Amino acid sequence: MLEIAVVQDLDETLSDMEVSVGDLVSVEDFASMAGPTFEFGESLIIAEDVAEMVRAGFFKDGRAKVPPAGQTVPKPDPGYAVIYRDYFT
Repeated sequence: MLEIAVVQDLDETLSDMEVSVGDLVSVEDFASMAGPTFEFGESLIIAEDVAEMVRAGFFKDGRAKVPPAGQTVPKPDPGYAVIYRDYFT
């Protein structure tokens, strides 16, 4: 509580302060953060979900497939793209 009171009494702001990422994060930390960040976990989509989306007219039968079991990083086959059910709902 005391710290809050001290900060509120400051006449300065940080709005004119210039800082780069290099000032805040070490090279080692940055390298570890810059890796792939697209591991989503295994897909929850099942064949019945795809069939329902076909019936709804989102795409034609045979144009979509469920990702392989255990796949946590999207790796679509050539000619396919990763899509998300929420885009259609």
